[in-house]
Amino acid sequence: MRELPRMPMVAAPLVAVLAGRESTLRADVLDVLRCRQSVLRALEERGYRGIPLDIYPRDLQNRGKGLLKKLEKLNPSCIFNLFEGFSFDASSEILICSLLERSGIPFTGNGSRPLELCLDKDKAKRRLAAAGLPVPRGYSLKKGQRRTAPSLNYPLFLKPQHQDGSLGIRERSLVRTPQELERNAALLLEEFPEGILVEEFLSGAEYSVAFMGNREYRPLGVSVICYEGGEFSFLNYDSKWTPESREFREIAVLPESHVLPQVKELLFSLAARAGRSLGCRGYFRVDFREQGGIPHIIDVNPNPDINEDSGFVRQCGERSISYEDLVEQLVILGMKEGEGHLYGFRASRKMYGHGGKYRSLSERGDYGTPGSVGGLLGNVGGLQTSR
Repeated sequence: MRELPRMPMVAAPLVAVLAGRESTLRADVLDVLRCRQSVLRALEERGYRGIPLDIYPRDLQNRGKGLLKKLEKLNPSCIFNLFEGFSFDASSEILICSLLERSGIPFTGNGSRPLELCLDKDKAKRRLAAAGLPVPRGYSLKKGQRRTAPSLNYPLFLKPQHQDGSLGIRERSLVRTPQELERNAALLLEEFPEGILVEEFLSGAEYSVAFMGNREYRPLGVSVICYEGGEFSFLNYDSKWTPESREFREIAVLPESHVLPQVKELLFSLAARAGRSLGCRGYFRVDFREQGGIPHIIDVNPNPDINEDSGFVRQCGERSISYEDLVEQLVILGMKEGEGHLYGFRASRKMYGHGGKYRSLSERGDYGTPGSVGGLLGNVGGLQTSR
């Protein structure tokens, strides 16, 4: 009997999982390597060929030629970008992303423009305020500038302008008097001379909203922290990265079931508008703090932590999205953003970040129409940053 011709075997797509390697003891930096192991396992579960790709500080020399050579040699179908900057230079996250754009290889997560905007908290805040979104009142402060806040209401909150992961946020970030502002701002500026933010402290509940998608955003969930009656009133670095700390153990993050439906829909709408105004794609998280019944945006994280025990992944679980599903969806979104060029090393081209459209979980119409949840707050355009 004549043997039928066999179909040629198609190699599984190769995904290079990019992470930084350096000599550091910082927990948030080292945690990326733990995340990479989880991503590699999930890729294998979904039939991809995952391979770790290390980037060292030396790879940034000569305009990143070291990284570009590694990419050309590997010739991956997609890059799973877990790089969040080196401990000594947070802006290296933006540089690496711009090199990935230059390579022309599809990659997961946000492009260099939204990363640049979000890593400058003052610039991001101004962009959000210009879009009519509610943000805390405050101003940026650099070393040598006067540390007074005559138009702001105490207590105030201090945080680095160009850092993420709550780096630099500690007990003395909350200041109650002009004297404390003078002293604590000076201490924080010694550590972060590139600038800090001084904002009115918002004492209400804190919400975290997760999204996934490129041009259309898919809400993944909401979590809430109610500080009322507790010893701690805000999340600091230890509460996120130091398991043996009291803050890590005692600050309870509650699931979506603790959020009223109308509040949840409002948060989804505001968060999607924030992502759109900053050009987010792939996946991102928006954090809110409530004051006077109004949720204010306190941070937008364009490439949040996706360790298996992270808040982002827990929110995915509430939508019955497994870790393997999440990882695969991020790869698919990255490849789609690569304009259909799914495999191989391509010629240099530019990629631009752009925003998405929120698709509501309900079918009550667009926000802003009569009777919609958006009407709960009325016009939030006046709640803008003031100096």
